[in-house]
Amino acid sequence: MILAEKIMSLRKQNGWSQEELAEQLNVSRQSVSKWESTASIPDIEKIVRMSELFGVSTDYLLKEDEDTVCMQETKPTAIDDSVKEGKVISMEFATEYMDHIQSVAKRIAFAVALCIMSPVALIFLAGMSEAHIGGITEGVASGIGLCVLFVFVACAVAIFILDGMKLSKYEFLEKEKLTLKYGVEAAVMRRKEVYAPVFRMTITIAVLLCIISAVPVILAGCLEASDFICIICVCVLLFIVSVACFMFVSSGMIYSSYQKLMQEDEFTPENKENMKKTSVFSSAYWCLATAVYLIWSFITNDWEITWIVWAVAGVLYPPFHAIAARNK
Repeated sequence: MILAEKIMSLRKQNGWSQEELAEQLNVSRQSVSKWESTASIPDIEKIVRMSELFGVSTDYLLKEDEDTVCMQETKPTAIDDSVKEGKVISMEFATEYMDHIQSVAKRIAFAVALCIMSPVALIFLAGMSEAHIGGITEGVASGIGLCVLFVFVACAVAIFILDGMKLSKYEFLEKEKLTLKYGVEAAVMRRKEVYAPVFRMTITIAVLLCIISAVPVILAGCLEASDFICIICVCVLLFIVSVACFMFVSSGMIYSSYQKLMQEDEFTPENKENMKKTSVFSSAYWCLATAVYLIWSFITNDWEITWIVWAVAGVLYPPFHAIAARNK
């Protein structure tokens, strides 16, 4: 373990919060937080004081474990001219990236939710027109509904473009092999461990929402409800799914930022190579799905049905992606 990890471990063993340790050392809580995140190093006076508080020697605090020393020796301490793609990750860059992802995750998730919700107004107004409710004609319903749809999609696209441009400088994290500078791995791992319970809970709730989203439609069918009630149930379904997708995307982006830096799961060097091979397929696949959705919707004007394209496309994507990766 490095000094930062030992301070955190010993503090927790004594049952102290960062504030309590800071009070005993006569420093701010932010100072303790920076020590534990490797953003700064305590001076020798504070190290001596901590050795007395924790009941350990200063040698224990300052002397790093053998495996940590080896890791430090094998990792570069500076980015040289031969590494220009940012393959060597510094503490400053990693912190900036993780903080930036947290700031944009909810906006991008909201944009995804807007896309899912975009046909709701059109479906609802079309149902009112067919049921002769509110005196809305078919033309008015289509006009207003399409306007709302395009406004929602335009707002979502604007968010995708603006935030996508901001994230473009981090794209190499998904494609290139990374080397973390000394202390970065420990800092990223701590943030990941703190967020992991939140991620698991959010994903669990999102999955449950997806499951129950079909309940209103099923009940309407079983009770032989009117067409307008069925349309309302479809709108409710889309709303619930949009909320679930918001939770999936926002939490997934934050958690995957830690995985990208740690090169775990789908972001291992081997998987990154496969992603490079199948990137063209993925782009073409979703462009085709979008084209099918729009063409079918505008030709038939059955917006309350055509949304199923996205569900089918999502189900078929994994096997098609696996086939494309195998054939490369």
